[in-house]
Amino acid sequence: MDYRTVLLALALAAPALALPVPGAEVPAQVEAYLEPLVKRDLISGSLLLARGGQVLVAKGFGPANREWGVPNGVDTKFRLGSLSKQFTAAGILLLEQRGLLRLEDPLAKFLPGFPGGGRITLHQLLSHTSGLANFNQLPDYWEKNLHPWNLAQVIDWFKDQPVRGQPGEVWSYSNAGYTLLAAVIEKVSGKDFATFLREELFRPLGMAATGVDQHEDILGRRADGYVKDENGVKRVSYRDMPFMNGAGSLYSTVGDLLRWDRALRTDQPLSRASRERLFAPVKEHYACGWFVDRRFGRALISHSGDITGFRCDMQRFVDDDVTVILLLNLESTFTAAVARDLGAIALGEPYKPALVPEGIGAAPGVLAEVAGSYALDPRTTLVLAPRNGQLIAQAPGMPSAPAIPQADNLFFVQEWNGMLRIQRGADGQVTGLRLTQGARTIPAKRLP
Repeated sequence: MDYRTVLLALALAAPALALPVPGAEVPAQVEAYLEPLVKRDLISGSLLLARGGQVLVAKGFGPANREWGVPNGVDTKFRLGSLSKQFTAAGILLLEQRGLLRLEDPLAKFLPGFPGGGRITLHQLLSHTSGLANFNQLPDYWEKNLHPWNLAQVIDWFKDQPVRGQPGEVWSYSNAGYTLLAAVIEKVSGKDFATFLREELFRPLGMAATGVDQHEDILGRRADGYVKDENGVKRVSYRDMPFMNGAGSLYSTVGDLLRWDRALRTDQPLSRASRERLFAPVKEHYACGWFVDRRFGRALISHSGDITGFRCDMQRFVDDDVTVILLLNLESTFTAAVARDLGAIALGEPYKPALVPEGIGAAPGVLAEVAGSYALDPRTTLVLAPRNGQLIAQAPGMPSAPAIPQADNLFFVQEWNGMLRIQRGADGQVTGLRLTQGARTIPAKRLP
């Protein structure tokens, strides 16, 4: 796990724990929790908390479209990123339920031209144990998904990339695996991926606000995606979403995702046996399109999503029948922490309120002293660059953002939800820093 995964997985730092609240107080507690984050424009989106299928709180916050001042609501549609994978997995299990395939079938049975497909099973693709690499890391990934491609073209593009390991040996998260599963769905069902999901899952469940995000479709209440850096908030550029079919191409609303949550507690569309396979972990707590773990000592089935301009998280505390859905249209490293804390609020567990420190300044000359490059790991460099009287923190995969002085050797990067503590040697010279987020600290040595 690299540091960027850590950045998205940690809880918000805070000075004290809040007390648990009864269910009737959940809306007020959620409002108080969100207020400092929304006020500082750190998150925008929609959320829903439910217990036993009954909504405790559902609300939109921040803008869906900043150009026109359109606010987010509970009916706003957001891109789901990797939350889409659970629907691909459900589609495969539905086809198995109908006797049209088996999870133990080799990929080559359906896509005979794929390299090594005779040794990779559908179950390994579902559980990220196929050994296939993640195509997001290919050097031309960002260029390729600017143009409309069909599944066959996408697969032809990534099929010859080096593998991460032999099938069944290692767990390696792979969007490529889920793209292949979408192609299997098309081959077996005789329907294109979008039509299959619409006719077999979404329409029967009344999920009218869910589907594959296709550029030519006119979608009412669609949120635009945004990113934030030191220059402010910017709208994300175009990308072809069907390029991510199977892995991350869907859009939905908090209400539709609650409908899906309830369906997963019934035998329609998936039988009990199919649902047991869907939620059976293989490696690294990963099942089929879902992580299966524990939080607050409680059974949790969850997944997050991350696609340009959007972040999301869905948690199902299955024994408590508590559901937490968070959909954001502003890239934010606060997503996982906020989702965790919303779960704590819904469950009546202690949680850490969001802390957004104000800057209090640093002594003259300190910014120049700490400006420079720091090695987070052998391949990843964090840069503190002076700009217009500020220090701007920069790191791969993260938004450039001001490092706000809290003291001479302490800076807060609010967009990262991180504290930077400067390290000095006996001579007072800067030797490194420590990046702290929640309970995790990453040391970084200063580079020459």
